[in-house]
Amino acid sequence: MPASSRKGKSRAAEPAPTATIPLGKQLAHTDKSVRDRAVQSLVAFLSRGGDAEGSSSGYVRLEESEMSKLWKGLFYCFWMSDKPLVQQALATDLAELLLQIHPSVEVEHDKERFKAAVAFLDGFWRAIVREMDKFYLLIRRYVNATFRLLARADYEDPKVPISLGMHLADIYVEELDKVLRQPEVDAAPSCPLVEVLRPHITLLARTPHQVMHNRLMTALFTPLLDALALASSAEERPRKRAKVDEPMYAHVIMHSTTSEGDSPEAIRLAVLKAMFEAAAAERAVESNRRKIYKVWREEGDDE
Repeated sequence: MPASSRKGKSRAAEPAPTATIPLGKQLAHTDKSVRDRAVQSLVAFLSRGGDAEGSSSGYVRLEESEMSKLWKGLFYCFWMSDKPLVQQALATDLAELLLQIHPSVEVEHDKERFKAAVAFLDGFWRAIVREMDKFYLLIRRYVNATFRLLARADYEDPKVPISLGMHLADIYVEELDKVLRQPEVDAAPSCPLVEVLRPHITLLARTPHQVMHNRLMTALFTPLLDALALASSAEERPRKRAKVDEPMYAHVIMHSTTSEGDSPEAIRLAVLKAMFEAAAAERAVESNRRKIYKVWREEGDDE
């Protein structure tokens, strides 16, 4: 068979073209400037997706193997950025990519942007799980050794690290307020505040650690309830805990909604009601239940 015929047959059997990943070596390069240029080129690449020739009217999702290659490169790019400030800047840039992906299509513009961003986000979580698998055995061995250490010490003062939960309590509403102050929020649905707070409400009732319960109250729920009460035009109650320097969470208050209503007082009562219901649940810790009931009596509805 002539060479030209073989070539033509091969082309006919090939699948539709997909975007290639030209960034792998650049993303993992030892030279920071090379890595930076590769990251900067990602917006255009991700916006194109799997449509290498731009012939599709919509976003074509990258094959899973291609997205995996891309995120492997990004993982090593981040791994090699070991200086704190460089790593912080890169973390911000990589996260912002999610909001910058912009498929060049005219039909269903917002839908295409969202679909492209979710595809990239899916690749991120798959990469995290894949890389974390490498550390699971080490984590398992350390948990085993920790239990043996506690047993050797007759389980004196065993403590479960809760620093992450405490840090989240410190920043949760503050970060939500930052997001809700963005201009595009005005056109978005209101934030279902009670549902957004649900994990912390559940933890408030169920945590066996009083230091965690106290941190949730002082860093999250008390400032939020105070801010809502101060913002309420319907009722103003004396608040012993109110402080001038407490965050007001103005954007959380303006852009939130609950089943009780959208006013600051309605939102405040909805949060308190959710706290009360969590405390009344069977799995609530008794000491937490009493504390939450006390807050309900002091702060809740007069009925």
